[in-house]
Amino acid sequence: MNNRIADGRVKFRHLQCFLAVAQLGGVQKAAESLSITQPAVSKTIAELESILGVKLFERGRQGAQPTREAQLFMPHANACVLALRQGVGLLAREGGAAAATLEIGMLPTVAASLAPPLMKALAERWPRVVVRIATAANADLLERLKAGAIECAIGRLSEPERMIGLAFEQLYNEPLVAVVRAGHPLLASAAPAA
Repeated sequence: MNNRIADGRVKFRHLQCFLAVAQLGGVQKAAESLSITQPAVSKTIAELESILGVKLFERGRQGAQPTREAQLFMPHANACVLALRQGVGLLAREGGAAAATLEIGMLPTVAASLAPPLMKALAERWPRVVVRIATAANADLLERLKAGAIECAIGRLSEPERMIGLAFEQLYNEPLVAVVRAGHPLLASAAPAA
């Protein structure tokens, strides 16, 4: 692998695409999460492979599988993207020239009630931060979060294996209710069915 990082050829978009493909397991899913076309992702990955001088993915029927080199590179790419986002966020909080964009994913069922007060509170605290709300199913929110397409998600806890690598905090409780048609036999029961 040639050490060409110092000449500035590796760009933020290269790292974003690389991480999205690696974490989502495919070019199409990465393109959707980044809101760009599949050919654009493929071209960006090819550019990065050329710059680094290594193959980053094995493409097959199961999608794009990271090579050994990609697995070695991934923590460093993650650290770069995170550091840049934190730096931009810091400048935005301090009133500098830069403004940040905060992408928040939410379940459609909670977005209508939570998004307006959340956006108001964030605008009061960080007026230079642009907040974008994206609604999606819980599984999609978790995938987008791991890919770095959103900074945080408001959703439901999922299976433990899907939560690996994510930090979470309980924000609220949702009551569970059963809905049945009028005259259903469960309505005659005094206690909930097990």
